[in-house]
Amino acid sequence: MLLQFYAEAQQSIYSVLRFADETPNKGKVKLIDESRTFYRISRIIKQSRVLEYNENQQLLVEKRYSKKEGKYLEVMFGYENGQKAYRKSTAKSDDGFSTEFNSYRYSKEGHLIAMVYYDSDSVVTRQITLNNNENGHPIQLKKYRGEELIGIEEARYDYSNNRVYIKALNEFGDVISEVDYTVDQRLKNPEFTYDDHDNVVAFPRNVKGSDQMYTLRKYKYDDNGNWTTITVYLAEKRGDKYIFMIKDSVFKRKITYYK
Repeated sequence: MLLQFYAEAQQSIYSVLRFADETPNKGKVKLIDESRTFYRISRIIKQSRVLEYNENQQLLVEKRYSKKEGKYLEVMFGYENGQKAYRKSTAKSDDGFSTEFNSYRYSKEGHLIAMVYYDSDSVVTRQITLNNNENGHPIQLKKYRGEELIGIEEARYDYSNNRVYIKALNEFGDVISEVDYTVDQRLKNPEFTYDDHDNVVAFPRNVKGSDQMYTLRKYKYDDNGNWTTITVYLAEKRGDKYIFMIKDSVFKRKITYYK
């Protein structure tokens, strides 16, 4: 289900790092109406997303649509003391409508330490608990279905190289996958190329590999410096040139500002 996929996407150390590292808009944004088009070999996929903000630039509502597939998701956020306190999700898919509520809990230092998920009858369906290091970054994440432990993630940080190494374990402690990511995406990666707005315009498909395939992004901006169009291409790099460019996706945004 769409709602289940969206909720599970939030249940990882990587997503928690991004949760605390959201890129702010420029200016006082009120509404963003975004269209997404993905070009695939067999079909073109079109999706829509709407984001609504309050005057403190806190996200209040996120809506996602896929008209052709008949899917819909609406997420509403609430805040306390400047921090995200709860999230309510309503989704429509082939299985019908479903609703889920979850709350966020923080340490006295203000770091996220738990997420608790409830169904429409206020029954706890899932829980996420976090242990953080002195920088407030999660070093262990535990996933529960109800009260049953179903998975663990453990992280090791290499701050000098801006990398985090994450192991996923099952409930028995067996390692089932290992990945690594950038810790702070606001820091520039020497392997990437940036534009004057500090957005990535070119990066290799496989940073550690030897192939020459790259992802390219072309941006258009409004007068406030927020992007309004991103066109994404896949290309091969030969010397200083990119060849065999294939359009992968296009993102367009209409942005409304508070007066």
